[in-house]
Amino acid sequence: MLPAIIFIMNIILNGKPITIQESLSITSFLKEMNISPIGIAIAINESICPKKQWEDYAIKDADQILIIQATQGG
Repeated sequence: MLPAIIFIMNIILNGKPITIQESLSITSFLKEMNISPIGIAIAINESICPKKQWEDYAIKDADQILIIQATQGG
């Protein structure tokens, strides 16, 4: 049996470099990072990614991901 191949990807999350072990959808990435999808917006490489595309978008090596959390203010 051949050993499993693990793909390592380097991405930028909110300005900080991180490493993930495989290409994930945004939805799967949020689950893995324990980030609630409620009340957030996501930009990938400086373009907003609509929530309806989160399941289909595969994070790529060197992607820059910005997660913006909505907050209440007054």
